Amino acid sequence: MFFSKIPNIEYDKKPLVFPFSETQYVLAKNFFRRIKLSDTSFTSSLYFNKYTMTDDDRFDLISNQFYGTTSYDWIIMITNNIINPYFDAPIKNSQLYDFVEQKYNEVDGIHHYETLSVSNSRGEEILKAGLIVDKAYYDSQHKFYDRGTQSTFVKYGNEFCMPVSNYEYELQINDKRRELYILRPEFIDSFISQFEGLTEYKPSASYIDRTTKKSGI
Repeated sequence: MFFSKIPNIEYDKKPLVFPFSETQYVLAKNFFRRIKLSDTSFTSSLYFNKYTMTDDDRFDLISNQFYGTTSYDWIIMITNNIINPYFDAPIKNSQLYDFVEQKYNEVDGIHHYETLSVSNSRGEEILKAGLIVDKAYYDSQHKFYDRGTQSTFVKYGNEFCMPVSNYEYELQINDKRRELYILRPEFIDSFISQFEGLTEYKPSASYIDRTTKKSGI
């Protein structure tokens, strides 16, 4: 169902042999014409429910779980801005180690360093956690001002920064991919109607029908 909702385009493929003036067209899916939801769309619990994918999940099975049909898997993918379900879906935990090993050659190698939260004597946060820093920062000493004591104090980077391995980094990305926003069932019909209206082609010189047009005209 996912690919059936993507409009078509007859791609202008010029022949490589004489006569060069003739034009051939190849029918393909127009992946450049797609709808992307803004990040703010997901902030409203009125429209979406959050769901965490497991290793046993597939988009069609999730569709059946929430909508009683496997046919709305394309809605789940579009509302989560998933372009390619084969590459944008989470990797199974059993396969993640091999994926990291192939990508980096060193699973436990350091990918980057991240800060931990630093507070002053009042308990006020003066450095946020999760900031990405390099090894030079990790190996250096840093001064912080404490408003409570009105004085500075020194910390070495390795006291408030932690190394993140290649595996840990890819695991974080993979876990984020597991977090889905599921459009609530009562909004399905409205979404389909709006989606079809936004993706259909309008009459023009290249127009064939509402779901197909030619390129190169």
